[in-house]
Amino acid sequence: MLDWILIVGCLALIMILAQLSIVFQKRAGQMRLRQQPLRSRIQAHREKIRNSAQTVLKAAEVALEEIEFSIQSLSGFNIAIDEAVVRLKAEVQSQHPEDEEEDEEEDGAKRVVVDVKVDSRTALRAVLQHREELESHIAMLRSDAENIKRNIQRLQGQMLRGESKSEGE
Repeated sequence: MLDWILIVGCLALIMILAQLSIVFQKRAGQMRLRQQPLRSRIQAHREKIRNSAQTVLKAAEVALEEIEFSIQSLSGFNIAIDEAVVRLKAEVQSQHPEDEEEDEEEDGAKRVVVDVKVDSRTALRAVLQHREELESHIAMLRSDAENIKRNIQRLQGQMLRGESKSEGE
């Protein structure tokens, strides 16, 4: 009699395990069905992000080219200004050799132009001021270009890592 109870108990356990297995398989199938739309949405978002990153990358490369062109053209202007400064300094020294020491001692904020006419000294001061502004602008553009280059490299690295992760899945 004890044997029959053990046999019936074992059969009951086998039936329960079979039913649980069937239930778990149904749930797994349902989960797979639910996962597919989520995976396709995730993939669509990845594509949008990848496309946006490529658009940003192209825009950054175009901006970098424009900045580099501006740097080149402004450097050309800077060379022309340097040549003009050399000529104006020579002209000022030839016209006012005694004022050379006074000009070096003057402070930029304390300068007072008494002469209303535009002479070579005021032209030289104006050219030097414009040259300083141009050089600071060129330095700013170079800094911007370096920042853009770093950001482009970072973005390309992120895109490569994202592609390697998506290929791994």
